Amino acid sequence: MNKILKILIVSVVSVAAVVGIYAHFNAQYPHSAKAGDGSDAIAVFPLRSQDTIVMAGNVMFRIDTGSPVSLLAPEDVDRLRANGAEITEEWFPSLGRDVFGDMFFTDKRYRVNMPVVSNVLVRDTLGVRYVPTGRKVNVIEDMIFLPGNPGQASVIGTDVLECFIVEYRHENNAIAFYNSRPQGYKRLTDLHRPKISNRIIGCGGQYYIDVTTESNTKRYILDTGIDYVHIRLPLCDTLMVKAPLHAKTYTSSRGTVNAKYIENAWVKVGNRVGSHEAYYASDGEEDYAFNPITFFDQDLLIDFSGRALYIRPHTGLASRR
Repeated sequence: MNKILKILIVSVVSVAAVVGIYAHFNAQYPHSAKAGDGSDAIAVFPLRSQDTIVMAGNVMFRIDTGSPVSLLAPEDVDRLRANGAEITEEWFPSLGRDVFGDMFFTDKRYRVNMPVVSNVLVRDTLGVRYVPTGRKVNVIEDMIFLPGNPGQASVIGTDVLECFIVEYRHENNAIAFYNSRPQGYKRLTDLHRPKISNRIIGCGGQYYIDVTTESNTKRYILDTGIDYVHIRLPLCDTLMVKAPLHAKTYTSSRGTVNAKYIENAWVKVGNRVGSHEAYYASDGEEDYAFNPITFFDQDLLIDFSGRALYIRPHTGLASRR
């Protein structure tokens, strides 16, 4: 019996060691060639839609806090190289998740030194926004991407995002990366990450916050990949809804989704309470999802390592119409 127990213990320890070594080499360790302090972002990326940023001057990437891995579409490899990115193709067995949310296996990945270009603020019919100048001011080194599918969007997932403090600049429509938290923000609520998650194999984590919708409190995944949706709940929850429901569609990683919709659901996040749009649908992903970029009409900060969501106080109302 003692011999069997020893063999079992050695086997478990060996498997744990192999998984740990694999996770270490599969994980992201991107870093900035020029370190930013608490007042200076190491990179600012203009938003061209609700969840799409411009990197390296003119290459589009979706910011998706619901995706544990970052993906690089084949056509974007040449675009990045043309804009000065250093890209190395490596052999490495990796598990990934495509834009449809389905897991896949690949034996190839890209290691990218991503150039960061400066931006200027311009005022036009779209308001005040950032426009890239093309002048390189920094480099984010050792970003790892799994190969995406042709014709589909490249993605920045939580494997990259959680290595930085991520700021959404609402007024100027941009995403910024920091190494330390900038001043002027107040903590709104905690972020939660399961102890056993995708990180066990080196992928990015999944992050959740507690949200109360119509007096019903649940833990919602932080997901910027649900376009123009504030919060999403499962279709079965409509049985508890007293307000009139309307048919509406939205776009997620799985395409166009048919949903039921409430225009003014009563929602509480941290100490913020107000009326927000709520979608009820079953799209094959997590039941409860929260999109902070569409939910808030003010600057916000996601501190993944500090497990917290921050907002910059202002005098506007908590609700969005």
